Amino acid sequence: MPRRFILKEGTKAMGAVQIMIGLIHSALGTLWIHWIFIGEDSSQPGLIPIIVVVIYSFLSSFFFINSGSSSVIQKPVTRYKLTVAIVMNSITVCVATIGIILVSIEIATFESNATTYNWSNMAGMILLQYLLLCTILELTIVIITICWVTEAFGHEKYTEESTSPSEMSLSESLEITPSIPSISL
Repeated sequence: MPRRFILKEGTKAMGAVQIMIGLIHSALGTLWIHWIFIGEDSSQPGLIPIIVVVIYSFLSSFFFINSGSSSVIQKPVTRYKLTVAIVMNSITVCVATIGIILVSIEIATFESNATTYNWSNMAGMILLQYLLLCTILELTIVIITICWVTEAFGHEKYTEESTSPSEMSLSESLEITPSIPSISL
């Protein structure tokens, strides 16, 4: 019989939020592709930084959706499911940290290259800011989820077949401990 663990109820909600943030990242990547085609050539900061942002948007959405799916753990909660959730969320921490650094660099690059104040520049900055805020939100949620999942390892649910030492009665524990012979003088 596999061991079962007690997991906080909010973990499923956090996983659902991770999935939604992954879908938002995918939508922002799609908006970046449309922004490339409708933007004016003179006001764009360059094609390579924009392609990097598009690639990050789609790759991060893949990792965010997968880690959210592993966080929505169905009953029974087993050690294997918890381990998969920790591994996927740890990978997502790395992806989100790299994303925050990457998007911050892109914001600085975009700001320095934008010489005119027009609709295209404003739309690009807004998309970058949404991407940065969603990535920060994802990093926060992933860290909370990892804490909750690792906490679940300490709260094991014992079944009838496997009892914990604290559930043993006093008489059972006395039978297990050896008796100490008394010495009389």
